[in-house]
Amino acid sequence: MGIIAPGRYADILFISDLEKVEIIRVMANGMIVAERGRLTVEIPLKRPPDYAKKSIRVRALRPEDFEIRVSPDRRKVKALVLRPRYFGSDLDELTEELEVINGVVQRDLERGINKAAIVDRFGRGMGISFWRVGYRKGAVAMSILHDSHDISVIGATDEEMAFAVNRVVELGGGIVVVEGRKVLAEISFPIAGLMTDEAPEKVARALREVNEEAKKLEPDPSLGDHPVDAQTFMFLTCYPRKIMLTANGLINLQTGEKIPPVW
Repeated sequence: MGIIAPGRYADILFISDLEKVEIIRVMANGMIVAERGRLTVEIPLKRPPDYAKKSIRVRALRPEDFEIRVSPDRRKVKALVLRPRYFGSDLDELTEELEVINGVVQRDLERGINKAAIVDRFGRGMGISFWRVGYRKGAVAMSILHDSHDISVIGATDEEMAFAVNRVVELGGGIVVVEGRKVLAEISFPIAGLMTDEAPEKVARALREVNEEAKKLEPDPSLGDHPVDAQTFMFLTCYPRKIMLTANGLINLQTGEKIPPVW
């Protein structure tokens, strides 16, 4: 398409190897703009307006905000336990028995059952359910949640979930990996909770770090080598998913009915 000729403007990739597609030079609008992975020109960035950096309005959360409570005399409950890449609607297939202690339904880390929550980014509510994600410790929270971009968090304890979400809110948006009360890795996305004006190299490095630290929490292999990336898409509320967790709770996406997390 187009032509490379005098007097014409061109966007061209100079490639040294057609099989590996190794790009050694980039020309944009007729100018060389990058050589061997580095920019060779300055790209001016406008400062984002203040309103774009104050888009997450969630109060400080406490560990007890993540509890799923039942009658104190219960010892066991049936719970819906979702899992990544499950696209069916059979509740029996997703039903597990979980222990109750002092009226609080417990995770089962030995079976890879964590708790997950979707926190409305404007502080209007939170949905909580159990997920078979496999984290043996820690929590991962982020404000990139296709397609609602509320805050998702998956954790081994309620304390770590609260700590991770609160840190995301402090950053104005981003991705946070924690263990105990220690931040293992994080990246800030202060522009609408989704974007940053940091240098691309710094952002790429931080994204690698959050994925590497999340892998150390021992997630289920189904999340792949990039568990943080998987979490950004895990809570999508579109086809082919039939049941999903939202800030309004577990929803049957085909009927719009709300599903209790335990019974």
